[in-house]
Amino acid sequence: MPATPGVMRAVAELQTWPDLRLARSRRGARFHSGTTEILRMTDGRSAQLKLTCPVINRWGSVLASCEQVSASADREWVTVQVDGFHDVELLLSLVSVAIKANR
Repeated sequence: MPATPGVMRAVAELQTWPDLRLARSRRGARFHSGTTEILRMTDGRSAQLKLTCPVINRWGSVLASCEQVSASADREWVTVQVDGFHDVELLLSLVSVAIKANR
């Protein structure tokens, strides 16, 4: 599936962040902070983000109230749907949190 304009915008923006390193594969774009993979963009419409269990537990009610964010099979990760401008802004904010949480 081709990437949505929102996903393409997020990838372009995140490539400029000094704490992130982009790795492209057949499965999509992946970003690492240091040696830790913190973001996977694999289907063109969503991103999987490693927020860590402590952050997810602390922000549980806020994340649960956001319809763009859902739990992933791995408890340290969430999935963010990226369709429009505001979804990109949400994703970028959460990536910033993930960078700090994974240090």
